[in-house]
Amino acid sequence: AVALAKADACDRMNTLAASYDSVNQYERRTRVKFIYVYILQSEADPERFYTGCTRDLRERLRRHNAGEVSHTAKWKPWRTKTYIAFSDEARAREFERYLKSSSGRAFARKRL
Repeated sequence: AVALAKADACDRMNTLAASYDSVNQYERRTRVKFIYVYILQSEADPERFYTGCTRDLRERLRRHNAGEVSHTAKWKPWRTKTYIAFSDEARAREFERYLKSSSGRAFARKRL
């Protein structure tokens, strides 16, 4: 069971890395810098989620899992549940605020 769980975690990380890498390749070609709105799920308490915004998704996840973010340190380790890339920072911040509202949390539970 442990080996299957590790294999599943590796598959999730490989999928995340592949899609994140393709976005990074697009950024390099077009010189568009994306800002990511992301939802993390705690592996220690799967009912615990965190929503945030960043320009470097991998580094931000590393900081959450290293305990460097006070709001998430207690429930680490975290895994990325979903993320959305925006080219417009104002729209990204607006969407992040929405996801943190009660109707946004309901939307995320049902759709993301």
